[in-house]
Amino acid sequence: MTNYRLETTLTEDDYLAFTCFANFRLKSIRDIIRKNQYICLALTFFLCALHCYSHRNALWSAASIVAFVPWGIVVALFWKLYSPSVTLKRLRKQLCKSLRELQGDLYGKTEIIELRDDAVFNQSIRGQSIFPYTSLTEIAEDGGRVYVFIGKDRALILPRDRIPAATLDAFLDELKNRMTACAAQKGDTP
Repeated sequence: MTNYRLETTLTEDDYLAFTCFANFRLKSIRDIIRKNQYICLALTFFLCALHCYSHRNALWSAASIVAFVPWGIVVALFWKLYSPSVTLKRLRKQLCKSLRELQGDLYGKTEIIELRDDAVFNQSIRGQSIFPYTSLTEIAEDGGRVYVFIGKDRALILPRDRIPAATLDAFLDELKNRMTACAAQKGDTP
């Protein structure tokens, strides 16, 4: 079999994008966003009801309902759409600081990823790693980067802007073929 080899350098943005992507997929983060959306919706409707109650005149109450309920719905829908980006920005800010402290020496260093007969070989400043094809769980793409997941929270990062498109596509096709072949031998689906 032919060995496919990629060399790339990763930046702070690459690590940050992966960390956000991986964390945003976690159920706990999605639950936080959903909880924030429900709280906003309940608060909006509570304020509308309070305003209607404060005007005990039937005419004012009817006018308040007509005026504030649509406004409340618009605010709630806006928050439902806007809340994930707010949570992601907050997460990004927190992660930026911790990534600089933990992985500051990794940025800008050459990383080699090579497909071998039985495993993916990875060499970086951290050392060498070998991942059998059976340990690769998923290939995902987001924001110009391809992530080859090893479990739920670890991945090889392949930035599209620093690897020629034809080379990366051939690499990914071959990787998918090898993952499928290993899964078929094992009796699973990739």
